[in-house]
Amino acid sequence: MDAEEKFDEAERQLNSSLAREGAKMAVDSWDLRLKAIRKAETLGRRT
Repeated sequence: MDAEEKFDEAERQLNSSLAREGAKMAVDSWDLRLKAIRKAETLGRRT
């Protein structure tokens, strides 16, 4: 289940802990993307 699905399910159930889990998934995903971008930028400068 992805973050958006977690949020949708949390909304249906009015479940705040499920919403927090979805938020954490979204933040973790964003962090991974940011790390990949920074790594690509660093590699691009080396060439």
